[in-house]
Amino acid sequence: MDAIVAVYSDWGIGASGTQPVVLHADRAHFREHTAGAAVIVGRKTMEDFPGGRPLRGRHNIVVTRQNVTVDGAEVAHTTAEALSLAAKYESCFVIGGASVFRQFFPHLDRVLLTKIDLAPHSDSFFPDLDADPDWSCTEEGPWQEEDGVRYRFCTYERKRDRGMEEKLREYARLLVEVGVNICPGQTLVISSPVDCAPFTRLCTEAAYAAGAREVVVRWGDDAIAKQRYLHGAEELFDSIPLWQQTMMKDYAEGGAAFLSISAHDPEAFLGVDPDRLLRASRAYGRDMAAFRSRLMANRNAWSIGAMAVESWAQKVFPDYDKTAALERLWEAIFASVRITGKGDAVEKWRAHVATLKGRIEKLNAWHFESLHYRSALGTDLTVRLPKDHVWAGGSSATPEGRRFIANMPTEEIFTAPLKRGADGVVCAAMPLVHDGNVIENFRFVVKEGQIVEVHAEKGEEILKNAISVDEGAAFFGEVALVPYDSPIRNQELLFYDTLFDENAACHIAFGDSYPECIRGGEDMSAGELAARGLNHSDTHVDFMIGTADLSIVGTTESGEEIEVFRNGNFTF
Repeated sequence: MDAIVAVYSDWGIGASGTQPVVLHADRAHFREHTAGAAVIVGRKTMEDFPGGRPLRGRHNIVVTRQNVTVDGAEVAHTTAEALSLAAKYESCFVIGGASVFRQFFPHLDRVLLTKIDLAPHSDSFFPDLDADPDWSCTEEGPWQEEDGVRYRFCTYERKRDRGMEEKLREYARLLVEVGVNICPGQTLVISSPVDCAPFTRLCTEAAYAAGAREVVVRWGDDAIAKQRYLHGAEELFDSIPLWQQTMMKDYAEGGAAFLSISAHDPEAFLGVDPDRLLRASRAYGRDMAAFRSRLMANRNAWSIGAMAVESWAQKVFPDYDKTAALERLWEAIFASVRITGKGDAVEKWRAHVATLKGRIEKLNAWHFESLHYRSALGTDLTVRLPKDHVWAGGSSATPEGRRFIANMPTEEIFTAPLKRGADGVVCAAMPLVHDGNVIENFRFVVKEGQIVEVHAEKGEEILKNAISVDEGAAFFGEVALVPYDSPIRNQELLFYDTLFDENAACHIAFGDSYPECIRGGEDMSAGELAARGLNHSDTHVDFMIGTADLSIVGTTESGEEIEVFRNGNFTF
């Protein structure tokens, strides 16, 4: 995002809401650069425009705390709302006044400056970019003169860590070329928070470079979503608009690939009515079933990656300031997805997938009838497996044979349990983030596959709602094996994000099963999958159970017991 502003020699920009010195050349410079672009402006500044109206030939976004409408403009009440609106446009300039410049300064990448060689009295100032080590003057025009006043045009750009930039580009290529494995002529649909717009642009660039036909971006914003949950009309949470259903279904049936960029405050929806969250979850599962079932059956390539944002970083690193926390989280993400800046992430992922494949082949050869889990936390659970179950992991394949990696990072090997095949107690080893809430220290009592008791020290109502989305939500749909000695676990971090935390420990999911976990399952109907013992639900939620002392013993069809995990790690 850019800003455009005229400053005096002391970096003043005006007094009492006006500019003491105005140059025609500066006005022409402003018109030239902002024509056709979006402009973010404060309400009071807009009222000083000719006629007190928005600027013609531009997409005006007016920032105000007041509940007003402005003819010819879009209104934003928060920074997040303004960024969400601005993301729709190719170019956007912050144009003032002083409080708006301060508000959006952290989001600026470039500033187009008119330096005026005078120092009239000012009571409002722009940040002194010459004194800011994070900014540098990249273009400095010659001094010119108008009515005896000297001025020059300059461009300042925020300094970027070139190593960081290269890592981000490598990460974008990894998600596009290995994650969804985009192929020439294919459409890519990206779901992204507005805070991740710069990285989403890198993913878009990588997709087109790989031959994508089109890249479609669906923007989201947790802050706006929370306001909707808090204040939206009651009926909003009982259905998904038809146009959204049709859009995703049509893209899926047209062969598109889907990339989701995860970047959320773990407690984004703290304080929201749990009933609204539950109803919204049920509505999504029901109304988006046609789309969701295609992804669960691997009919379309899909992948999920993560982007570091301040709110998430400060939850993971509460003892660091915002900048340091963000840097630490990025370091952790890059380590988890095997990016070092050397450009060899693709090769590392191929080797990693090959390692997982070797273990998958051994597990499939054993044909286990059941698994018995035990840990000092209190887990004592037996899980029976379908007769024709298949262990999977690393990469999956579409019906056309196109390989993709659904989760980046991934360390898991997984299969589906029998719907009615679990009995005992299972205790979570890590907190679970669900529906923008953190659930801590919880356990389930399970009888004949069904969760019959739920206990949690924090977030128990949220958890009870999660297993009540539909009939299948109270049954297990996945069991996954992850060694305690893994790249993610060894960072000794709690990410508060299931994408990472599930790959730091063995986990189980309540809800839907993956059809690929039964031999020939991708080609079976829902009824046929159910007949084979797989669970079906409109939800699928992973929770972590792996500990340093976790024991897992598999029993084969012949009754032989084989130790699969000892002290939290594979025995083979």
